Amino acid sequence: EDVSYLDRNTRKYENFASDRFDALARRRDAREKLARVAFGVSGSWFAVFKNGRWEANGVPDRLVNFVHANGSSPVEVSLGADDTYFVRMRDGEVDFLLPR
Repeated sequence: EDVSYLDRNTRKYENFASDRFDALARRRDAREKLARVAFGVSGSWFAVFKNGRWEANGVPDRLVNFVHANGSSPVEVSLGADDTYFVRMRDGEVDFLLPR
């Protein structure tokens, strides 16, 4: 599974999210190196690798569902407050949720 979710109200979540991102950022394999990273509120992040694979923590379900359904790789991601986001996929398709 590309996406990890744990209870945000526990210290375990914070440590997991931080440790997981640290491990991803320090990978030495060129195919698995980070290409883009978006940071959001409450420790959320979305990481895209050079090979098109991605991982995320604490991002909106709608964003995850769109990326899975699209089938291509995300090339641009922005995360905001209140589950707002923007994502552009390699095939040019976009999805977003704007602030109200």
